[in-house]
Amino acid sequence: MGRRESPLDPSAGPVEEFAQTLRNLRAAAGRPGYRELARRAGFSAAALAAAARGEQLPSQAVTLAFAQACGGDRTEWEQRWRLAAAAVTMQEEEEGAGDVTSPYLGLAAYQQADAGWFFGRERLVDDLLRQLAADRLVAVLGSSGSGKSSLLHAGVAARAVGHGLPGLAGRVRAVMLTPGADPMRSFTHAVLQASGRRATPSADAPEPDITEAAQTLERTPHLGDGQADGDLLVVVDQFEEVFTQCAAPDARKRFIDLLVSARRPGSRVRVLLGIRADFFARCAEHRVLAEALREATVLVTPMTAADLRDVIVKPAALRRVTVEPALVATVIAEAAGQPGVLPLVSHALRETWRRRRGKAMTLHAYQAAGGIDGAIARTADHFYAALPAPHQDIARRILLRLIAVGDGRRATHRPLPRADLDGNGHSAETEVVVGRLAAARLVTVDDDSVQLGHESLIDAWPRLQRWVQEDRDGLRIHQQLTDAAKTWHGLGRDPGALYRGARLALAEDWAGTHEPHLTSEERAFLTASIAAQAEEAAVTRRRALRLRHLVLVLTALSVTTTVTTVSAVRAQHTITRQRNAALAQNVAADVLASQNSDRPLAVQLGLAAYRMAPTVQTRNSLLSALTPPRIRHAKEITSIALSLDGRTLATGSGDRTIRLFDLTDHRRPVELARLPTHTDGVFLALSPDGRTLAAGSWRTLGSGNWDRTARLWDITDRRHPAHVVTLPGHTETVDSVAFSPDGRLLATGSGDHTTRLWRIDPQRHPTHLATLTSHADGVYTVAFSPDGRMLATGGNDDTVRVWKINDPAHPVESAVLTDHTDAVESVAFSPDGRLLATGGDDHTTRLWRLDPPRLPARLATLTSHTDGVYHVAFSPDGHTLTTAGDDRTTRLFDITDPARPVELAVFSGHTNAVTSAAFTPDGRTVITGSWDGTSQFIDTDLHRTLTRACDHARPTITRAQWDRYLPHLPYRPPCP
Repeated sequence: MGRRESPLDPSAGPVEEFAQTLRNLRAAAGRPGYRELARRAGFSAAALAAAARGEQLPSQAVTLAFAQACGGDRTEWEQRWRLAAAAVTMQEEEEGAGDVTSPYLGLAAYQQADAGWFFGRERLVDDLLRQLAADRLVAVLGSSGSGKSSLLHAGVAARAVGHGLPGLAGRVRAVMLTPGADPMRSFTHAVLQASGRRATPSADAPEPDITEAAQTLERTPHLGDGQADGDLLVVVDQFEEVFTQCAAPDARKRFIDLLVSARRPGSRVRVLLGIRADFFARCAEHRVLAEALREATVLVTPMTAADLRDVIVKPAALRRVTVEPALVATVIAEAAGQPGVLPLVSHALRETWRRRRGKAMTLHAYQAAGGIDGAIARTADHFYAALPAPHQDIARRILLRLIAVGDGRRATHRPLPRADLDGNGHSAETEVVVGRLAAARLVTVDDDSVQLGHESLIDAWPRLQRWVQEDRDGLRIHQQLTDAAKTWHGLGRDPGALYRGARLALAEDWAGTHEPHLTSEERAFLTASIAAQAEEAAVTRRRALRLRHLVLVLTALSVTTTVTTVSAVRAQHTITRQRNAALAQNVAADVLASQNSDRPLAVQLGLAAYRMAPTVQTRNSLLSALTPPRIRHAKEITSIALSLDGRTLATGSGDRTIRLFDLTDHRRPVELARLPTHTDGVFLALSPDGRTLAAGSWRTLGSGNWDRTARLWDITDRRHPAHVVTLPGHTETVDSVAFSPDGRLLATGSGDHTTRLWRIDPQRHPTHLATLTSHADGVYTVAFSPDGRMLATGGNDDTVRVWKINDPAHPVESAVLTDHTDAVESVAFSPDGRLLATGGDDHTTRLWRLDPPRLPARLATLTSHTDGVYHVAFSPDGHTLTTAGDDRTTRLFDITDPARPVELAVFSGHTNAVTSAAFTPDGRTVITGSWDGTSQFIDTDLHRTLTRACDHARPTITRAQWDRYLPHLPYRPPCP
């Protein structure tokens, strides 16, 4: 809306050719603006503009609406669309569009080589680099699926290697590893591999020293840079494996001591640990590590809507492919604030990429792929169903072997050597299935190990969840047997490491029905355990000896526990807070989803989430739930107008009525009168004395013509309004009306690119004074300054113009503001006339200082809206600004310092674009109008709103509802 269309090459393909025919049809119709087409067609201006952009074939519904709005024949354009769709399908088959490498990695983590495709975590990467520059040991804490691995590899490591660390000289060299079952060996292997030397350390190789490792890499020609102050960055991904995979406490301690030694004076090593949040408390078991991480831990929070937009749009843009706005909005709505959702998003986008049409990824393709919740399950089920029956059994066994089932903790991934996947000697068939699993990205494979493509597969694939639940105890027994067998072999088959007693009995019983699943190592361990138990004779002596040992161990543990309790408690509190924050974010999303269907439930869920984690998101969702609709129209509300005394509200709607309400009691607006209109939408203004209503107009229903007038109504008797006069002269729709502060002037802005000034004193004999013609496109908004000496106009030419109207018959253009990059939808002066606020379709609100008026100075740009800003308004004291827009939100900003606005709250109660917003005279309420046909009354005293939340919370939330939304938490209704 407002930007000039780029030229098309119709010979470039069927999409471009079809778009050119749409443009030709619009030109033949007189080039109506896309905003005007939107009013005729019933689709958004953005959708109609995209149809003629030539980036993707529009849907049939959009095409027919576009054609009919321009006077085209429906049958003819339906046939044109079918031919174009067939041509697009043929072109895609010929070009093999699906073969282009996807810019989305699906379940796979981003590596350093993928840094060019990695988006959305720029601020977090900057924070981590600064933290690494200040501390030599830093932990990155996040839930499974939060993108920690990608952040470490494609974000921090890639940036550090390419650009160094902030404020520090010298090149950074990076070593990447996961601990595995033998962390010290993994470290040595990673250093040798990075240096280009023998990548497999010998069994008798000395244990590494972290400083020597740095010196080794510095001496390596292809890594060293000759700078003595360069640092080695050791990135330990999935650090929790030192607790889940490393069975030897001594080996675990040596590895942790090695990493912590990077903090000693003179060290040229920096260590970055990636830790899953629910394992952070385990770090407190190592006192030195807990102390090191006390002030050097960075939490990976869920992505914001803006971050997710980058994740969705920017990789496709690098392939010169666009992402349909509806797809972007849908993915953000489903994923925003959700912990652990990133791999699901990436996989869904990868599958959408495979189904794209031409140069565009569409919402239809995303839905066909199954969306965030269903894409992985659909891919995995399709893969499994395509396997022959014998290979299905092998695939099930492999996948279950790659899952660790702990006591009381959710299932996690479990990397295994490839040799451990096959216990029955069918190595060739196993390799075939592993290869197919890897091709489907359900597992990842390196030289000697296999692991799940991502832990999220466990939760996202119902079939795999069912397999785990069906044999959870058996999986745990097999997992413990595998670990015990490895420990036994690692200790040189020490008899003391064999199973005995109940553990042996459980393992024997399980092996009796799962013997083909045992590896040769596990089979040998179990056989040796059975033989050792049979040979034991001195049971009593050995038992007494074990008891004495147990007493010593317990004594030692009690001393150790005393030392570590404080750190452990603190860590547990941290984990609890993080769990509560994640759960509260999920509940906040449920509040927004349920507030229109069950508002009392939404209020109680919002209150519970806010008390659990009082964040901006939970507070905003609660505030939205506490703002019910007060007025309802049958169709969209296009405009509202509030009298200066706050007693009268006028609402205009697509239901072809203007309604007047008495607002003596805001909680119960009383309808006074209905004014029939000749159009299906109006723009309204009330005179300062509250006696005259002005209405601009949209198109007339039922024909290709539309009304070009403004009309005045006498509402002195609010129950019996009377039409007074019609103001002619405009040649297109009247898109905005405004009264001067003294009520003697009326300004009307029109799609004919002009603004007209009228003297309406007396109102029954209005006089046309002047026509302002500087705008190059439709005028969407007009506003008088408080002293009546200035007029601001904004429109579809992306500009705001300020006029001096000391002599209304001879207005003088004083300034032109050109910072907006799309149509300007609203302008408003502050009560003291020193500030001007402008809102536009470029998703921004801008604040200007008008001192002097001929040289406006931009003070601030507000960018929190994710779609067009349709209305801006100042509070009576000038300290608060409200904005409303196409992203369905109304926002409040503190502008006490207009150069540094602070967002106070976001209200998301409307289900469609918010078109209007107005403060009551006392500034305590903002009244909105929306295309969802409702008007809401927002209390600007946020504290009072929150403290009275329980007034809107009846009936009390039931236990079943509580357990559905707040599982694992005790039933505690917030409003008993």
